[in-house]
Amino acid sequence: MPGLGATLPATTRTQSFTEIPLMQRATYKQTQSELGTCHLEMRVYKNINHHTATPVMMIHGGGWLERLKTARVMEAQIAQLTEAGFVVYMPFYRLAQDREAGPACNQVTIEESKKDIRDAYFWVLFNNHKYTHSDKSIRLIGQSAGGHMAVWLSQQLPFFIEKIAPMFPVADFAHQLQEVQDGSYNHGYIKRMLATLAGKDDWQALTGNEPLIVNNSLLEYIEQYPGIAPEMFISHGMADAIVSPSQSLRLCNALAGDIDAGPAQVDMLSFDNQYARVHCRNGSELHLLEQAGHHFDGCGLGLCDVGGEAGIAATSKLMENMVNWLK
Repeated sequence: MPGLGATLPATTRTQSFTEIPLMQRATYKQTQSELGTCHLEMRVYKNINHHTATPVMMIHGGGWLERLKTARVMEAQIAQLTEAGFVVYMPFYRLAQDREAGPACNQVTIEESKKDIRDAYFWVLFNNHKYTHSDKSIRLIGQSAGGHMAVWLSQQLPFFIEKIAPMFPVADFAHQLQEVQDGSYNHGYIKRMLATLAGKDDWQALTGNEPLIVNNSLLEYIEQYPGIAPEMFISHGMADAIVSPSQSLRLCNALAGDIDAGPAQVDMLSFDNQYARVHCRNGSELHLLEQAGHHFDGCGLGLCDVGGEAGIAATSKLMENMVNWLK
C-alpha cells in the first residue's frame, strides 16, 4: 500500500525538509524453504509531482550477513536523491546468517543473495514505467557488499547498466584475503565475513581456491574488458577498517586496464582538504577521503569522525558530486 515514508537525514550532505518522498512497498520476489516463504521487499521512493525522475537502485551493504544498520544509513540518503530528481528503488535481499532477514530469508549463500539483486533489477526494469517517464538507464548505488553486487550486476548485464556508484566496495575477494593473510590489512570484520561466507570456522582455513573467493574476485574481468564496464563513481575512506581502501584503488586501475600499475597509486595520491580524486578512464573517477572510515555517508551531525570540520566538508562535497554525477 502507498504511504508516506520519512527519512532521518543522518548524512553529511545538507538536506531540505521541504518535501518528504512518497514511499511504496512491493514484493519483487518470493522464495520457498523448509522455514516458510520469504517475501523480498522493494521500497520505492519518489516525489509525487516529479514525472521524469531518473531511476536509481540502491543496494545496501552489511557483508551479506546483516542489513539493519547499513539499510538505515542508506535510507538517510534517499531524501537528497528524490529532491535531486531521482526515483529511488531499494530492494532487500536474503542474508547468509540466521538473523535480521527473518527465518525464511536467512541462511543462504552469497550466490543466492546476488540472484536476488539480479531479480530486483529486472523488477525495476519492468516496473520503472509506473513511476517515471524518464528514458534514462537505471543507475546503481551500492554500499560495501552492495558495491560488490553493483559491480557484479554490471558484468552480468553490460548493455543495460551504464552508470554505477560503488561506495567502499569489496570487489576483489582474492586480494582482500591476500591482504589479510600477509598482515597488510589486519581488521576483524572482513576476516569474519570471508570465513562465514565460505562456511569456515576461521579465516585461516581459507586457501584462496574456494569458489567463494574465485567467483567474487571481479577485477581481472574488468581489466581484460574495460571497454564494456559501465562508467563508475567509486568512493572510499582511507581509514576504512571494514573494507580495505585498496579495493577501490584497484577497481579504478582495472578500469584503466592495469590493476597493478594504473593511475590509482597510494604514493601518488594528492589530498586537498582531505579530498582526492583520481581519473580512472573517460567517464569514471575514484573519490577518496583522507581520514574517513567505512560508511562515511552516515557520518554527519557528529555521529562519527571523518576528520573534523574539514572532513565533514570533504565528505559532503563527495556526496554532492556523486548525486550530480548519477544524473
